[in-house]
Amino acid sequence: MPSRDQRGNVHGRDGRFAQQHRAAAEVTLSRTSHREQAAEQAEWLKSDLSRIAGYLHGDDDASLAAANELVGQATVRLRRLRADVARTNIEHTVRKHFPDAAELTLINRGSSSRPDWEPDIVRDGDRDTLWVHTSNTFADEPWGSNLIMDLLQLGDDEDPDPTGDADAVITFQ
Repeated sequence: MPSRDQRGNVHGRDGRFAQQHRAAAEVTLSRTSHREQAAEQAEWLKSDLSRIAGYLHGDDDASLAAANELVGQATVRLRRLRADVARTNIEHTVRKHFPDAAELTLINRGSSSRPDWEPDIVRDGDRDTLWVHTSNTFADEPWGSNLIMDLLQLGDDEDPDPTGDADAVITFQ
């Protein structure tokens, strides 16, 4: 699961960090792929759905109660699966199109909060921040719009700051 924090990297004209945005989700991309986690969640979900179907064939209260409980469990697994698949897609896309970027921040409300003079990639010491927002030229590319949608998926369930601009910060290890 991604850790949730209030880190949003916004660079000022002088290169200092300003903590102006809260990240709804932070994803650390390491050598461990999220693909295995997604596959494991899918197998558990498949098992849950099969058990739910079995309980629904019973017409007693206990069977219906068990089916209802499993539906709740399956819903949680589905959310985890959705997040793991989104992380897998993000990992693949970022590594393919931005192999040198150390960090990626999504700006999902256009460039209104991002000054025009701010370049897409900002260097601060040994850390690069790649700004991804809907006005980027690659947002019109299929992989770019998919990347934005995958990042937004991670912030859907819990958004600590619905007025903030940064939905995800992705850091490479």
